[in-house]
Amino acid sequence: MKDKILTLFQEHDFLYKEDICELLNENDIDKYLDDLCDDYILYKSKTNKYGLLKSFNYYLGTITLNKKGYGFFKCDQFDTDIFIKAIDLENALDNDTVIAWVNPSNSDFKDAHVVKVIKHNNDLICKVVKKFFHSNNKMIVCDTYPDVRIKVDDFKDCDFDDILLLKVNDVDLINKNIIYGEIIKKIGNKNEDGIDIISCAYKYGLKEDFDADVYQDIERINNKYLNEKAKEEKARRRIDRDIITIDSIDAKDLDDAVSVKRNSDGTYFLGVYIADVSYFVEEDSIVDKEALKRGTSVYLINRVLPMLPKKLSNDLCSLNENEDKYVIALEMKIDKHGNVIENDVFDAIINTRHRMTYDDVNEMIRYLKSSDKKNYNNMDLIDRYQDILDMVQDMLDLSNLLTKMYKQRGKLDIDFLE
Repeated sequence: MKDKILTLFQEHDFLYKEDICELLNENDIDKYLDDLCDDYILYKSKTNKYGLLKSFNYYLGTITLNKKGYGFFKCDQFDTDIFIKAIDLENALDNDTVIAWVNPSNSDFKDAHVVKVIKHNNDLICKVVKKFFHSNNKMIVCDTYPDVRIKVDDFKDCDFDDILLLKVNDVDLINKNIIYGEIIKKIGNKNEDGIDIISCAYKYGLKEDFDADVYQDIERINNKYLNEKAKEEKARRRIDRDIITIDSIDAKDLDDAVSVKRNSDGTYFLGVYIADVSYFVEEDSIVDKEALKRGTSVYLINRVLPMLPKKLSNDLCSLNENEDKYVIALEMKIDKHGNVIENDVFDAIINTRHRMTYDDVNEMIRYLKSSDKKNYNNMDLIDRYQDILDMVQDMLDLSNLLTKMYKQRGKLDIDFLE
């Protein structure tokens, strides 16, 4: 029925309910009209006239606010952002989903005003305290919106120039220029060293910690792992090879490992092993939804904002040295021309021999290329990893072979200084 209703608006800009009923020969259409309006496909005017949003010059999009108070409307139907004066923003906050009326003028410089705020997308905001107003309802003036105050019930221990994380409960920017909220936490003072990094993270909705329900789900995942361990280990292929991880010296989440060996016939064995996160994080679980929301781990100058809690990223799913770990294995045979002639993908268990760093592997490569190995100046490291020295040589040879093949195929080298 919804499709039939929408078909009518391909020929008519506006219709009353009675017109729609007559054209479709249907009377019971209220629910369908309400659903289409709730989905912001149709709009119902104050005179009970229905039409597609664009027929009213209304569009669905998001708002980006400027510190000076004005904003810009972003919408898929327009190639450029559309200017909105501060007085035309209604109660919209930064990144809110809104319906906006766009001036149909043919002018290159279009303008718009917000008709309705559909959703406050950022219910947490990060602000610097500038003033306090002590009254029955305590108020804080922050640094982003001119003449806009944030009303809270409890100042807690915040002070001037403190950076606060606040939860937005309600907004009244039209009549009183007030955001009603509560202080979630004091992040620090804006004059503290490094505070600009973490406050920037909070500004964009990033955070280090996880909610209680995520940690509860982690406990469930860990119990499942322990209870099913014996059964799962029987179902997976155990790999007994020299396998190493290679990461930066400060990495904690070791999510891939490698093994290489040159065969007697001149071919190479290459094994690539990826931590099997999918075993632990089930689709649509609490942890899965949280990871989807975060999208990726974010690496700042002095900290990491993880996509997954540390129990997963640094423990259960990390291919730590001398620990049995679940992986998705890809093992392949590569001929002397660099072509993959055999491959196999399967669930496996590995136990990495060494946790290597880029610096250590590069040091081993320098040793292997050295013409005076007896007098090499870092033999302590070479002796420490003597058991995988042949494998590192095989890795270097295979790397050179593949690089040569890529160049013959016309690989584009875009490694240049910015």
